[in-house]
Amino acid sequence: MVDFRPVAAVFAVLTVVFAGAAGYFATNPSTTVSTQVVTSTSTLPGVTVTVSSASAATPTTVMLVYKEGVGFYMTNASGWTLYLRKSDNQTAGTSSCTGGCITSWPAFYASSLTLPPGFDQNDFKLVPRADGIKQLAYYGWPLYYFHNDKAPGDTTGQGAGNVWFVCCSQAAATSTTTT
Repeated sequence: MVDFRPVAAVFAVLTVVFAGAAGYFATNPSTTVSTQVVTSTSTLPGVTVTVSSASAATPTTVMLVYKEGVGFYMTNASGWTLYLRKSDNQTAGTSSCTGGCITSWPAFYASSLTLPPGFDQNDFKLVPRADGIKQLAYYGWPLYYFHNDKAPGDTTGQGAGNVWFVCCSQAAATSTTTT
């Protein structure tokens, strides 16, 4: 049995914190807030909000963003959504997406990671793939893009076939629990 409770709990807390902030920014669209805790850029419908560290930070390889109807999920540095496939083997950190699947759902890979606060380098691992494609996994879940996402922030693969989910929203974590 895969236990997502710790990850789901973290994302639930972050959802509450950022949902409150999202409501504030939706009513105050020209507001920019600085904090020492989080570094990311998020786009809400009709509003762009930048939350940044007080010090100049190195751009991150992954970001945690919020989207109404989806919740919090990860993107690459350019804002392209990262997905997980619930039929992958999280425990082994292996991918079951090959052939035409990997064409539609390209693997996410970065040779080095610069992470925002709250992320741990040890939570990202290289996925062993027989096809030689380099891919990273987060908490054992191999990460993918979706070829039908046409712009940063698109989440068109969310829930596809009840197999693909944005990584790592609370909805994805609860729907991928197996017995």
